[in-house]
Amino acid sequence: MEKGSAQSMKKVKPFPPRRGQIKVKILGNFFRSVSTIASMAIRGVGSSISQGSPSSTAPPSSYTSEGSSEF
Repeated sequence: MEKGSAQSMKKVKPFPPRRGQIKVKILGNFFRSVSTIASMAIRGVGSSISQGSPSSTAPPSSYTSEGSSEF
């Protein structure tokens, strides 16, 4: 029984990741977060255009081109 308990107490060391896998994970997480932020920004801009934001309309002008000229 002592052999079984000694083997269960022995910790198994995991191998380190293969070369380049850490960079792949970091870049994958980075691009995933950038694409999420970009899609949220596009959805925000799209909804404000479809709702007609006040900044997209020109302000009313008092100028008329049908006035009389005094030359």
